[in-house]
Amino acid sequence: MSFLSSIRARLGTPPPPEDAPPKDAQKTPTMRVFTLSRAPVFYLATTKCGCTYLKNLFYLLEFGHVHPRATYIHQHEAEIPRAGHLSLETVQDSPYGFMVLRDPADRLLSLYFDKIYGEGPQNFPHVRATLARDAGLSLDRALSAQGHQDNVMRLLDWLRRNLAGETKIKPNPHWKPQIERIRIGRKLNLAPLLLERLDEQLPALLSPVLPQIEAQMAKITARNRTERPLKSEAILTDRLRDEIADLYGRDLAAYLRARAEWDMV
Repeated sequence: MSFLSSIRARLGTPPPPEDAPPKDAQKTPTMRVFTLSRAPVFYLATTKCGCTYLKNLFYLLEFGHVHPRATYIHQHEAEIPRAGHLSLETVQDSPYGFMVLRDPADRLLSLYFDKIYGEGPQNFPHVRATLARDAGLSLDRALSAQGHQDNVMRLLDWLRRNLAGETKIKPNPHWKPQIERIRIGRKLNLAPLLLERLDEQLPALLSPVLPQIEAQMAKITARNRTERPLKSEAILTDRLRDEIADLYGRDLAAYLRARAEWDMV
């Protein structure tokens, strides 16, 4: 058994009943999956889990050139083939299907710096204005580590209410729990890759069917990243990690399980 088969065998154990895929996912799950016309490669995207990079990679693999508006690939994702015309069994049987998991704490900080605190062209102006007005989040450009810690705590408090349907703004895929996508990925028998080890794991998975995958990966420079004034270690206190784990507990459990299984094989 190959190490990727081992990963699938270990992580393909049917989840407990409460992890059953949402009803809408059961209808047409293959419609959610990106693919290639020349290879049985399948990718289920999760927002804030490397999807800007991977959508650009799939575009390059499909068309042979980098997208002219790579930074805004989400606005052009309809150009990338989907697997909706294929059966569920076709996707399930492919050894080249994958999803990407991310440490919830790292994902939350990415949301905070890219979309909330950051001033880049792809931030969420309405959300950040709402958080500043209603949750007391500071947008001061010279915040200390303590200031960012306070901001992230305020963001977490707001996210709890938002995900519970207690705010006027609807929950957004950028902060919805990963477990909603992981459930679909399990139904599709997708290998769980780790964002921080994607450069290692993606070639390991796809090189049998895409021998030049590493060279193609090197051509993609588009990343949805904002320069951070401080490193994660300076912001993520034990208390913040506990609060993030409390809100995104199932995400953390799935991520740690996948990481442990990769370490074993």
